[in-house]
Amino acid sequence: MKRLTIVHLPNDLIKGLNNVSIINKTGSDKWKKMWAAAVEFSQESTSDVSDTIIADGKCILCQQDISEETDRRIAEFYKYMTSSAIKKSEKAHSTFEGTVEQLKTIYSSINIEQVESVLRSSGIDDDTVKYIIEQYKNVKSRCKWLLEYTDDTETVIPALTEIKALQDSKKQVTN
Repeated sequence: MKRLTIVHLPNDLIKGLNNVSIINKTGSDKWKKMWAAAVEFSQESTSDVSDTIIADGKCILCQQDISEETDRRIAEFYKYMTSSAIKKSEKAHSTFEGTVEQLKTIYSSINIEQVESVLRSSGIDDDTVKYIIEQYKNVKSRCKWLLEYTDDTETVIPALTEIKALQDSKKQVTN
C-alpha cells in the first residue's frame, strides 16, 4: 500500500499542476527558479516569511488582484513546489550532478602514462605493472562509458578483463 501511495503522489502532483496550468512548461526547471525567485522577492519586499507570491491580495509579479481562479491555481502551484516528492527529486538531481562532476574529475585525473612511468621507475615487476595499468584502463573506460551514457539500449557496459574472460569461456562452452 505504501509503495502505491509513493508512486501516486508525484503523478497526482503533476496531474494537479497540469489541470491548473495554462502556460506550457509550467513546472519546468526554469519555471521552478522563477517561482523560487518570486517567493524570495515576496519575502524581502513584504517582510512575510511564508512561501507565497501573494501580498495584500495581489500577485507580487503582475501586481493585479488575485481572483478566485488564480488563487486556486497558485494554491496548486504552491502544493507542487512544497511537496516532498519535488524536494526529493531536486535532492536526487543535485546528488546526480555532483556525482557526475566527481566522475569527470576522476576521468581527467587518470594519466596512464604517468602511472606506468612511476610504477616502472619503482622497480615493480613487469607483470604487476601490466596488471595495474590494465585496472587503471578499466576504471578510465568505465568512467568514459558512464559520462557518455544515454538511454540507448545498444550501449554495452565495458567489462573488466576477468569478467570478459569468464564471458568468453562461457561462450566457448555453450557453442
